Amino acid sequence: MIVFSYKDAAENYKMPTRAADSTPDDYFHLGDHDGVHYFSYNPDKVTLSDNIKHEQKEYKTTEEKAALQAIIPSLIYLQAKIMGMKNDFMSQYDQFTMLRLAANSNAAFKTAINAKDTEINNYLTSLGF
Repeated sequence: MIVFSYKDAAENYKMPTRAADSTPDDYFHLGDHDGVHYFSYNPDKVTLSDNIKHEQKEYKTTEEKAALQAIIPSLIYLQAKIMGMKNDFMSQYDQFTMLRLAANSNAAFKTAINAKDTEINNYLTSLGF
């Protein structure tokens, strides 16, 4: 997957072309930041159109991907997915139990938290971050 963006496209924006066997997971909106729309797409299933007028950009290099890290909190649809992942974890414990486990430095609880962090980081990497 690759992250790409384009600036406001009220007119003349050419939508990407999707393969007949593409799924919704092959192209989806991550959110918007400062008038720029961010998406993640699978280049094997989706072909971007030429949108020079709308400053379309793909984020492929390490430096470009690093710049994306700062806007992750602004990408509302991506944040909703991450919150869902975190809520799945949080729903396993009531608040008092979590506080008690954290206060007692419970090793299994720390391991579970680290595993969820790894899952979230792997998800971001799979999207092209």
